[in-house]
Parts: sequence; structure tokens; C-alpha cells
Amino acid sequence: IDILRDKTFGQLDNIWYRGSIKTSRFIDINVDKNKFINALDSEYGRIYQYDELGNLLFIFGEKGSQLGSFINPVAIETIQDNIIVLDSVTNSITVFEKTEFGSLVHEAIMLYNDGFYGEALKPWNQVISIDSNYEIAYVGVGNALFFQQDYKDSLKYYELGQNRTRHSLAFSEYRTEIIRENFGLFVGLFILL
Repeated sequence: IDILRDKTFGQLDNIWYRGSIKTSRFIDINVDKNKFINALDSEYGRIYQYDELGNLLFIFGEKGSQLGSFINPVAIETIQDNIIVLDSVTNSITVFEKTEFGSLVHEAIMLYNDGFYGEALKPWNQVISIDSNYEIAYVGVGNALFFQQDYKDSLKYYELGQNRTRHSLAFSEYRTEIIRENFGLFVGLFILL
């Protein structure tokens, strides 16, 4: 089953640059041992990292001559936890090491994907404490709370993560929970009326 067919990858908006339209052009892809997908975009010189479900996690790199950028990136590979990019013009290899932030994101996603929803809460909360604008972490906390059947609290995190689909699902479950808990009261009021 192609789980990635409904996803958008690379630069979301095409850019008009010097008389032509620039659009992402992936020339190499790598899936690491933990199923994270690293895609190399030769047009922008960027690396896009996705989880195994095709959710965008990180974008890094660019075209240029400074450290961490490329003139003509042609290949990507992972060795242990490092991402390696080959530049054909400079005949160089750039090594990207995983940061503490990246390690926490990966840990949370792997725990969640392995069904350890409660255990994923701790690294997601650490991610939020480092970067309170990382929306994926809020959705991750919302997912963990949702699968623990804490629908009320998951609503708040889905809203912070701007995930309308999951927010609607959590709201539906929370509404059903309220109706179940107060069914006797509703029936009594109905009979009274």
C-alpha cells in the first residue's frame, strides 16, 4: 500500500526566479535504520526529512558556499545517526550530526509508532520545552493523550498543533464521552420536559 501518495513533498510553493519557475527536484533518497526518510532536493540544496508515514520533520541545508550548504548536491546517505551529502562541484562530503532536539523528536516518534503512547509523552514535552513553535510535538502529545483516552486534554494539544482533522476526531470522542457519563441526566430531563 502506498501510504505516501496523498502527501506533498519538497518546497510547497513554486518560486519564480530569473525568468523561470523553480520547483523541488529530488535526486536521491535514503531511508535510515529507524525508517526516517531523507530526501535530497538538488534545486534548492535542501534535505527534507520525513517519518515513515510521510510527515515532514525537518528541512535543512541550502545552496551556497558556506558551511552546511552545497553548490551541486548529488547523493545522500546515512551512516549510524549521521546524514552524509556529496557535492559534485566541490568534491566534498558534508556530515550532519543529530542534535539533542533531533534525537528527542526521533525518540518520541519511534516510541509512538511502536505503540508506546504514554512513553512518548516525555520526549514530546521535552521537545516543546526546547522549541514551543514545533507544531509536530503538540500533535504528538495530542496523539499520545488521545490513545490514552484523555480526549479533553488532547483537544488542547491538537489545537496548538493546528491539526484540524485530529481535533475533530478528539472532539467527537469527547462529546460521546460526555453524553455517556450524563445519559441518565439527559433522559431524566427529557422525561421531566
